Amino acid sequence: MTGFIWGQAAWMPGRPDVASVLSSTVPPAADIGGPPLSQYPSRLMRATSTLTRMCASVAAQTLENAGVSGKDIPAVFASSLGEVNIALDQLEMMSTGDGQISPTRFKNSVHNTSAGVFSVAFENHTASTSLAAGPLSVAYAILEAQQLLADGAK
Repeated sequence: MTGFIWGQAAWMPGRPDVASVLSSTVPPAADIGGPPLSQYPSRLMRATSTLTRMCASVAAQTLENAGVSGKDIPAVFASSLGEVNIALDQLEMMSTGDGQISPTRFKNSVHNTSAGVFSVAFENHTASTSLAAGPLSVAYAILEAQQLLADGAK
């Protein structure tokens, strides 16, 4: 096979990379912050969820670790439940107060928000896939990526 990325990345609160995620050391509370987003314009990331920020950060780190740009790269994003927290917030807004929902939050409530911000930030015009398959999300994401490669994605 050709055309695949040899890079990896991971993020957890207080653990900014793969080595620290795999470490059994508990980070000090002062080190726990959000994922690094230096490659994304702050305006683009406005009102995004922690999930979107995590996915966007890991995607950018993976590209950097692989030494490739994000332009014209097929990407697969996966989460177990998608943007369920924002969707629940929207339902709460609809059922209380004046019933109005936030347009800013609404645009970030779909499960492909991560792929969208990635595409905009890296000027990536290649199709991306977003999966929300519960506990099977990682397996389906790997299967989707393998199929993209088998179909000739570069």
